[in-house]
Amino acid sequence: MTTVNYTAKRSIIAGHVADDTYDLDMKAGKNNRLPETDKEQHESVGGRLEIIRYKQSIEFDVTTIRILSTDLPAWYEFLDSTDGGEVFTFDRYGTAAVPVDPISVKRVGDYKEARHGTTMTFRISFRVRAV
Repeated sequence: MTTVNYTAKRSIIAGHVADDTYDLDMKAGKNNRLPETDKEQHESVGGRLEIIRYKQSIEFDVTTIRILSTDLPAWYEFLDSTDGGEVFTFDRYGTAAVPVDPISVKRVGDYKEARHGTTMTFRISFRVRAV
């Protein structure tokens, strides 16, 4: 299971209040950790390596398993509420009830929504970066 805890800002669904925080548990079919390190590597004539590490960013590429169309409004609330660079909590393996390793993240890029065949089920893909 994967979970996010976000502050509702946009596309508020019935029963939710703007600026309150909410949890969204999801089953992820893809949940890949993508580290990217900015570094330079120099090798001397004698073969000695020197590596200068400037920074590292960690991103997670997430795609849900099938989501029912009736659950999409909650997803739109989460996705629209985090598309302006808002910080939220992402727990790759936890749930709202049982956190495992929650970290602060921001969404990067746009999300993708794909309908599965002619059914009323969808997959959502998005990417987050640890802050």
